Amino acid sequence: MYPIILNGTSEYKDVIQVALVPGVEQEDGTILRTPYTHSYFFALNSEGPNLNAAFQFLIYATGKEGGRIYAEAGGAPSRASIFDDPELQEVRPEFPLMRGSLEIAKAGPGICFWPEHIDAMNTALAAILSLSDEPADALAAAAEQMREARTACEMMQ
Repeated sequence: MYPIILNGTSEYKDVIQVALVPGVEQEDGTILRTPYTHSYFFALNSEGPNLNAAFQFLIYATGKEGGRIYAEAGGAPSRASIFDDPELQEVRPEFPLMRGSLEIAKAGPGICFWPEHIDAMNTALAAILSLSDEPADALAAAAEQMREARTACEMMQ
């Protein structure tokens, strides 16, 4: 989302910054943070007409060169070496933080309302960036959607 913000026209684009997720200060002075990570899955159709070419494409797309192209287009690559590339860091200032997050990230929580949580946050961010809603209102609406989803989930269990 950050590349979209930086290249967008929102009046907030110059004040929105990337930061590590908040954490809790420990007795030794370190900060305990728990950023979440997720994965993309690729599948090949076993009945596809050219499985070898499809497999070679996946190797390329997830490799160093394909990852760099993806990063330059605004994507978040899965290779630490791409986050560490000084040239890319000039155009993607969030990469050092993303790299640091990868080192401590955990898999997304196994809660039944996780998809609704992600959807609520994406909707709020879109409303903020498009200026169709004030940030406080968009985030309040997202929080309410998440509470409703959690309640519905708990009722199903």
